[in-house]
Amino acid sequence: MPETDGIKFFTGYDYETRWGLLGEIIDKIIFRPLMIWATAWSFDCLKNWIEKGCHPKQAIKAQLSVLLVNISLGIVWIYQGLIPKLLFTDTGELEILRQLELFSGYEKTILTLIGIVEIIFGFILIFIHKKSIHYLNIFGLLLLAMGAVSSSVMIFTLPFNPFSLNISMITLSIIALLNFRFLPKASNCITNPKK
Repeated sequence: MPETDGIKFFTGYDYETRWGLLGEIIDKIIFRPLMIWATAWSFDCLKNWIEKGCHPKQAIKAQLSVLLVNISLGIVWIYQGLIPKLLFTDTGELEILRQLELFSGYEKTILTLIGIVEIIFGFILIFIHKKSIHYLNIFGLLLLAMGAVSSSVMIFTLPFNPFSLNISMITLSIIALLNFRFLPKASNCITNPKK
């Protein structure tokens, strides 16, 4: 009896595009990669159901949960980088940096750099769904909370203070991390597009 390395699926499909050169370009750039990804994702979902007992409904719920968490966290990071750091720098963020006494005279520049990094991290969260990003999110939020405590403990008495915001954002990352084990991954499948 031959040995097996688990469940293997083989599938193939081919078709001809319409609309001439334009159809071929759309197919090559959008449609075919999307079909390959969706096929690979669905077969990994089926494999997880057979091998791990993870029902496809659970996989879809996990995928939606991680997607919503990533979008929510991404929006918060982008907002926090854009509004209080780049557009309205007089909202208390500069005062926190001044009280740290680490960047004498360069607080506005540092605040701008922090804002840019937060915006970039927000987009990373929205478009890259990896566990490491959520661990980095938790670490970054804990680091920012420590910085806020170092500047002034009184900041934690304000509405929507670092404690209430950071604990919510950390909890969202934990929810995403708990759902990652149920996620099918198209990258688990070997794809060999003909075109």
